[in-house]
Formats: sequence, structure tokens, C-alpha cells
Amino acid sequence: MTKRFRMLAGAVAAVSLALGACAWAPAADAPAQATLLETLRTSESVEAKSAACRELQRVGTRDAVPALAALLGDARLAQVARAALEQVADPSADDALRGALASVRDGRLRVGILHSIGTRHDAKAVDAVAALLKDAEAEVAAAAAYALGRIGTAPAAAALEAATKAAPDAAKPALWDATLRCAEGLAERGARPEAAKVYEGLRAAPVPSHVRAAAVRGLVVSQQPAPTAILTEALHDKDPAVFNVALGLAVELPGPDVTRALAGEAAKLPADRRALLIQALGNRGGAEALAVVREAAGDADPTLRVAAIRALVQLRDVESLPMLLAATRAPEKDVAAAAVAALVRLPGQDVDAALGRRVRESADVADRLIAIDCLGRRQERSAVPVLLWAAGQDQPAVRQAALGALGEVASLAEIKPIFGLLQNAQTPADRDAVERTLVTACGAVSDKEGVAGQLLELLADAKAEHRPALLRALATVGGPKALAAVRQAAKDGQTEVATVAVGLLFDWPTPDAAADLMALAQSQTLQPNQRVLALRGWIRLANHAALPVEKRLEMCEQAGPLVRRPEEKRQLLGVLGAIPSPKALALIAPHLADAAVKEEACVAAVNAAGRLGTLPRDAEAAAAVMRVLEDVKKTSQNPRTVDGADKALARLKAAK
Repeated sequence: MTKRFRMLAGAVAAVSLALGACAWAPAADAPAQATLLETLRTSESVEAKSAACRELQRVGTRDAVPALAALLGDARLAQVARAALEQVADPSADDALRGALASVRDGRLRVGILHSIGTRHDAKAVDAVAALLKDAEAEVAAAAAYALGRIGTAPAAAALEAATKAAPDAAKPALWDATLRCAEGLAERGARPEAAKVYEGLRAAPVPSHVRAAAVRGLVVSQQPAPTAILTEALHDKDPAVFNVALGLAVELPGPDVTRALAGEAAKLPADRRALLIQALGNRGGAEALAVVREAAGDADPTLRVAAIRALVQLRDVESLPMLLAATRAPEKDVAAAAVAALVRLPGQDVDAALGRRVRESADVADRLIAIDCLGRRQERSAVPVLLWAAGQDQPAVRQAALGALGEVASLAEIKPIFGLLQNAQTPADRDAVERTLVTACGAVSDKEGVAGQLLELLADAKAEHRPALLRALATVGGPKALAAVRQAAKDGQTEVATVAVGLLFDWPTPDAAADLMALAQSQTLQPNQRVLALRGWIRLANHAALPVEKRLEMCEQAGPLVRRPEEKRQLLGVLGAIPSPKALALIAPHLADAAVKEEACVAAVNAAGRLGTLPRDAEAAAAVMRVLEDVKKTSQNPRTVDGADKALARLKAAK
């Protein structure tokens, strides 16, 4: 073992011991720190010293400062040494960093030292740092500006201001950024007058748009209470960036005084800016904004009217109802749409009542239609009586609109009244509309058992002409009771009711209708096309995720003798390809010889094989699986399918 290796091993061991001790020691564990400092003094290993510095970030005290300061000129260790010094809660760390700033000449290392001085907010370093604002190395000068910004004192701000006046254009962005940061720091530490002075200086100086906008924001935010004169002045500024800052502050700043000041400026602004301010006033809320927003809602400018209408909703101004109702008939589409949206969103029973009166009392059909639309979209239960009333009126458009809205708000209590509308419907169009409403309402009610009970009660006494609608509503609800009723209706001879019921069974979504579908598929009394539909329904249910694999395979096997057309064969193959079972492959195999569906059968076989984890343990069954895949390779004309079969074979063989 060489001497150098022994020294390195000893140093690493010492650091490891120190780290182990420090894992449970308090921050000022003197023995642990002493061991780490000894490593810094004696070790030749950069890795060991770096590890010691990192641990000193946690446990270092003023006693560690000299050893860490000695490393600030070492390019390999300066960064970790500075990180440790930044955490030492003692002024000696600041002294060390200031001293290094004077002694270290490497520009990259000075940049790091400046960042550490800024991080520690060392007010005593202002003069030394300010002297570097004119450094020949641009990176050092920028770092000096950054440090002064982080120090954030009035002398630091003064140094930045003085340097900016004489700085070349390339250096000014860093100085402006630092000045803004300095002012922010002053405000955070309670020196608000000093911060305002810095911001005011930037606002008045020839600076870029974004700097001036930031200064305006800082100037307003740093003062309590906020200077409304500066805020309102910014609303009129020619610079869009400054106006946008003012607009943001118009939402952000609290207090009725601010609202009054903003409201007082609204009428003085051009229409585009006024519209944005109106929206901000709506966000603010408060009675101080209401008069201005109402006035804007009657303006001739459509953009301004739209903004004001939206703001009225935010202000919850129910007294604006007459204006909003009138605005729904505005010739400008944007204004009319905004008014309708406002009536939908504006809270309160007064709104529902006003819309209801418009439905009942207006002589204008268009007015009534708008009110009905709003009532439906508001989805308030209080609208049900007026919608039921409107659904029975003479005007077809009103009836249709009311029925559509009724489907959105109806509950269990409205099932029977809606059926009453169906019984009184005079035209096919009305009957269709009422049925759609009935189905929508039944589907929306959460109490499915209750809905099914009411529908079954109505079905018991319904005329034949109304029974199909009730059956369709029952199918929407689903469940055992509904299925039993549809099943019974399907036996009703050759009537329209039976035809509808059979059609509903074809599309029944749950497996409990499977037996009915198989019976229909095998029936000799149904038309051939109906038997095909029943068979398709059976195959569809065989793919139901709730069924166990064995049941799905059984259903596919039962369907096999009935499947004759290519369309149903493809459907069956699609189901079999999704079943992870060797038996699925066995059921697919005969179709490989069927010219009409052989490619679909090959794809199904590859898919089913891909779902198998391993070959069956039974040798004969395993051989059967392999034979099917070999047959796929011989049969398919699709290279991708053949490649899939190859991969499935290789995987299954490897998984034996």
C-alpha cells in the first residue's frame, strides 16, 4: 500500500467517522467539527475535503471560518467552502468573504464570492462590492450588481444608481435588475420610503418599458396605503406595459378607496382600455364600482357593453335584470350572447322569477324562447312549474323548447307530469319531443329504483300507443325490474310494442339479458334480420368485462353454430381474440380455413396468443396452441400478422 493511498484512505475514514457522528449530533457538535477541520488541514484528497465542507454546511461555527476562508482561492473547493460559509451564523463569515474579495484575483472565483456576499446581505460590503461595478470582466461587474441588489440597503441602491448613469448600455440591464431587487428588499424590511425613492427614480429615468412598468408596480405596492394617484396615472400611460401593470393592480389592491379611484377614471379612458378596467372593477366587487359598470352596460360600444354585462354578474347585480333581459335581443350577437350567459350565471330566485314571468307574459316568441333556454341552463328546481306550463302551450316552438329545458331540471316528481304531456301530445313531433324529455329525465335521476317503479306503474295502465315510450325510458334506467318489463313486452305478439321491446333487448347493455338474446336468435318466429340483431347482441355481451373468462368462452361457443354471415363471424373473432385462454384459440382455428374471414381469424389468433402468459401444462393443449400459430404463419398474407405469430411462438416457447 503506497503512502499516498494510506493518506487518502485515512482522510476518507476520518470524514466518514465525522459524518456518522454528525448524523445524530446537534449543529454545534464540537468534536465532529474538529474532525472535519482536521481533514481540511491535513488531507490531500479533494474528495475528502469537499465532503468535509458539505458537512460543515450543517455543523460549522465561527471556529470553522478560517479553514473555510483558506479555500476560497482554490478553484476545486471554493464553491463548497462558500456554501459552508453562507450557513455560518457569525459575522466572521462576512469578514472572511470580504477579505477574499480583496485577495482573490480569479474572475470566476470572485463572481462566486460576490454571490455569497449577496446571499448573506452583508451591508458592510457595499463599498467593496460597488468598486467592482466597473470591473473589466463583465461577469464580475454583473455579479457585483447582483450582490448589491441582494444586500438591499439604501447605500447599495445609491451605488447602483450612480453606476447606472455612467455604465455602458450593455451593462445597464444587470444594474436595472439589481436596482429593482434592492428596492424590493428595502420594502420587505420595512424601509418603504427608501424603497419608494428607488422606484420613483427608475420610473423617471430613461429605462426600457418592462423596467418602468416594474418600477410603477413597486412604487404602488411598496406604499401603504397604496398611492391611488400613481395608480390612476398609470391607467393613462401611453406604454401598454405600464397600463397592464395598473390593470393587474386594479384587481390586486384592496379597499374601497382604490375602487372609487379606479371607477372615477373609467369614463376618461378610451373604449378598449375602459372595457378592461370595467372587467377589473367587476373582479373587485363592491358598491363603489356598480354605478360605473351599469353605465358602461348601456354604452353604444359593443365591446364595452359585453365587458360590463360580464362584470354585472360578478357584482351580482340583480337590479340589472331588466337591462339584461333587453340586451338578449340586442342586434350585436356578442352582446346578446353575453346577456344570455349573464342571466344563466346570475344567482338568486329573483332571476328565476323574472325569467318565469317572461315565459308566461311575453307576447314575443323569441323572448319566451330565450327565457326558457336560460331557465333550463340554470337548472333550478323552481323553474319546473313554468316549464311544465310552457310545454302545454299552443306555440310549437315554445313547447319544444320547454320540453328540452324540462329534461335538464326534472326530478323523480316530474316523471308522471311529463307522461301526462305525452298523453296529451297532438302531433308526432310533439310525441317525439315529450319522449326525448322523458328519457332524458329518467336517465338523469339518480334514484333508478324509484324511476323504474314509477315507469312500471304507468306502464300497467298505459295505452298501447304510449307503451313504447315507457319501454324506451325503462331501458335507459336499466336494472332487473326494467328488463323484466321489456322481456314481458317482447312476448306481446306481432304488435308495435313487441317490436320495440325486442329492439331494446338487442341493445341491452348488461349480461342479464343474454338468455333473452339467445332465445331470440334461435327463434323461428322472428324475421331473419331480427335474429341476426339478437345474435349480434349476444356476441356483444360475450365481450362484457364483468363476465368471467369461462362464461365468455361458453357464450362464444354457443354462438358458433348460429354464426353464418362474415359480419357476425368477424364480430365473434374480435371477441375471441380478446379472451386469454387456449380454448379461444381452439374456437378461432376453424375460421382460418374460411376464405371470407381468414385474415381476421389470423389476427384474432395472434391477439389471443399474446394474452397467454405461458403454454398450457397439458402437452396436447400446448401443442394445439402451437399448431394454431403455425397455421397462422402459413395462412396470413399480412407480414405484420405473420411476424406477430412468430413473436408469440418464441415467447411462449421461452416461457415453458
